[in-house]
Amino acid sequence: MFLLKLPILLFKTISISIVSVIITIFLFLTFFLLQINSTILNPDYIGDTFEENQIPNFLLVELPKSIIEEAKSIPDDSKYSRDQKNILNDSGLTTEDYVNVLTALIPPELLQETISNNSSQLVDYLTGGSDEFELTVSLKDRIPILKNEIILLINKSEYYNLLFERGIDPYIDTTLERQELPLGLELTSEELSEFLQKVIPEDWINSQIDDTLSSITPYATKDSETFTIKLILSPIIENSLTETKILLAKKDAYSILYDEVIGPKVSQTIGEKLDLPIGIEIPDEKITEALRNVAPEEWVQEEVEKILDDVSKYLNGEIDEFKIELSLEDNKELAKENISSLVKEDLDKFTNNLPVCNNNEIFSLTSLTSLPKCIPDNLIPRQVYNVLDDQIDTNVDTILSNTPNSIEFTQESLKESLGISTTNTEDEFIESARDKIKNGWIYTDKDLKRHLNQKFGVWGTDTLEQSRNILSDGLTYNNIDLEKDMAKVVDENTISLFNDGRNYVASMKKFRFVIYVPIFILMLVSSLILFRTWTKRIRLMAIYLIIGSFIILASLNVGYYVVAKSIIEDTKTEAISNIAIDENFKSTTELTINKSINTVENISDNFINGISAKALICLILGGLILGGSIIWSIIGYILNNIWNKLFKNNKNPEPDDEPEPDDEPEPNDAPEPDDEPEPD
Repeated sequence: MFLLKLPILLFKTISISIVSVIITIFLFLTFFLLQINSTILNPDYIGDTFEENQIPNFLLVELPKSIIEEAKSIPDDSKYSRDQKNILNDSGLTTEDYVNVLTALIPPELLQETISNNSSQLVDYLTGGSDEFELTVSLKDRIPILKNEIILLINKSEYYNLLFERGIDPYIDTTLERQELPLGLELTSEELSEFLQKVIPEDWINSQIDDTLSSITPYATKDSETFTIKLILSPIIENSLTETKILLAKKDAYSILYDEVIGPKVSQTIGEKLDLPIGIEIPDEKITEALRNVAPEEWVQEEVEKILDDVSKYLNGEIDEFKIELSLEDNKELAKENISSLVKEDLDKFTNNLPVCNNNEIFSLTSLTSLPKCIPDNLIPRQVYNVLDDQIDTNVDTILSNTPNSIEFTQESLKESLGISTTNTEDEFIESARDKIKNGWIYTDKDLKRHLNQKFGVWGTDTLEQSRNILSDGLTYNNIDLEKDMAKVVDENTISLFNDGRNYVASMKKFRFVIYVPIFILMLVSSLILFRTWTKRIRLMAIYLIIGSFIILASLNVGYYVVAKSIIEDTKTEAISNIAIDENFKSTTELTINKSINTVENISDNFINGISAKALICLILGGLILGGSIIWSIIGYILNNIWNKLFKNNKNPEPDDEPEPDDEPEPNDAPEPDDEPEPD
């Protein structure tokens, strides 16, 4: 009997095996496509993936922090430092300061929300869920935050010291090497730098930056169509006046200003020389020197400060001209003795060098009023000197009486002292500078547009307006823009195929569960062919689900988590070792590579887990169906026995409960519970 059943058993075994393999393949493809639908084709998938892997936090916190930390460790002789000290270490800002500014400007939550919203719209459009999309990145509300964060960084940083150390001090050194300071002042580069820091204090720069940013922010975001930047320069002039007085006193330099400012004016008033009646000429510089030597320090300081005060008022625009009268009367009186000494010295030299008269010329000493051309034999040079010496004081009085009692110092004198010519161009420059000091240096939107047009033409002004539009309205990109861009690179047929593909994907998503139909038909046909009772047919279909799902689960767990994962880990290690990493940013590069690979690995894990979850559900479903059919048969058998015992009614089996040909019982075999006839 067994030999008669053997061919049927072999046929069923082979058929079930073949169908199981086919169903396993179909199940895997079904699970794979359904997982594609729930991931890549899911509008929320990209946003969820970014959130799960904390990519916004990585981009805005972890990565910048690593970059800044490694940038701080770059040595001064590195190619990045350009032979200067590492500015990050001298900025006075911590790594957290930089990161806090970045996260305040673009919070990770905002980046996550932007990515989620835009990716959802784009994927929904590409998969046919919608016929339009609009990607937007709002910038307008971030600009005021950017302004505030810039001011915060400036206030916390050491930018002021860096400004002088990296910019102004080197310029001072170069300038002092090439030219002297005005008015003959002699200062070291350190002294001049200290002077400028007091004239242009950090608080003044901070306030100007704050005012400037406050002016241009509304214009940048199109809340205003104009802007006006106004730098108040008058405090700089006031500071410079105060600090100049302190510096002159400290350097004992008022005498220098006398020589450079007052002295030339005195010489100009006197002329090139003074001719004494006795015939001796005194150069103007000696007269000026004599006046300078007797000028009291207090007088010099007082007169120089008068000049400085009026110069400050002139430059600030408080007055349009100034005239300072410097009195020389007291100085002339004090200088009389010095000038007499100079004359006597010259007279002594002159008389000692007089030649002897050749023609026996004789003149009376009593009538001598000027230097003779020679001296008679009967006289000695000292006699001539004594006669003329008695007239020196009278001569000096006469000369000094002709010397002006005062000199005037005006704005023109200032220009001459500073070496500025009085040409129209330079006069215009001076007046323009005075206007800017008085009213502030003003720069408006019109100036910006004019300069852009001069430098770049129409393109410059157009780019300005486009930038303002972006800052105001944000970055936008929609389906119309996409169609225009596609039309530039592909033809209409390709665009039509693209849209057909979108519609096809939309239909697949809508009727995605239809993919189970071929599997169900295959299982149903196979069970109808192999068995005649519905109980066994349902059991076979359940077994197909159990076998296919178990094979998929086993394959994924062994193939992916055991084999593929080890290969991925080896590949990651090899990739890191093979990539040429900049030594200065080694940790950052490794961090980026690890994050990228870990993200891909996590995406793969989730994809495989999704397929495994579907296979597990199918396995449980098959088990429930199989278990349910067995329980149902047992219950049916029990109920049938009870029925027969109560009513002694032997019911003939229904056609579907007829035993299968290979299930004919042996003579001594008892029937299986599920082979008993079912109750009515």
